[in-house]
Amino acid sequence: FLYQHLEAQLETNIDMGDFDLVERKARRLIGIINERPEGHFALGLALSRLKQYAAALTSFLAAHALEPENVITLYNIGYCSFETKQPEEALIWLEHALEQDRAYTPAWHMLGKVQQQMNQTEKAVELWRQALTIEPDYEPAQQALYEAGAGPKPEDPPAPITAQLQRYGPLVKGRMKQPRVYRSGSVT
Repeated sequence: FLYQHLEAQLETNIDMGDFDLVERKARRLIGIINERPEGHFALGLALSRLKQYAAALTSFLAAHALEPENVITLYNIGYCSFETKQPEEALIWLEHALEQDRAYTPAWHMLGKVQQQMNQTEKAVELWRQALTIEPDYEPAQQALYEAGAGPKPEDPPAPITAQLQRYGPLVKGRMKQPRVYRSGSVT
């Protein structure tokens, strides 16, 4: 019960962007059941958002050992490898992620960033264009193409209120799935 409760809280904390709290709860999750990937993944996610990429990489590798085919875990291992200046490792993990799901746009984008880090800009541009064939409005790929001089400037991002609504949407939907009725005297 505690594991499921912490897992549900983690989703909310991730949606809210409270990664210090995510880190603490993920460590508790791992302490309860070390043999499940969710805690390791959440810890890796929190550490990567806190820019502790080497520690995040260790957590993602632990999650991968428990669930080897998870595309998002493979992507995050590649991302952390990129951030720790290991482009060859990043290539391997990102390509493995694309073997699992060819339509995973963030992996195409990050693969382009890795190629750019390796001074292969033409290959990077191809990969970003591939990302845009899958998801034409994918802003990171649009921005990368623009910065490489191979595409137009991306449109302005949505207004802050729109981003806030997108962030709170999953939280509200989750609460609507489990409605509660409160009664205080004659008031319901």
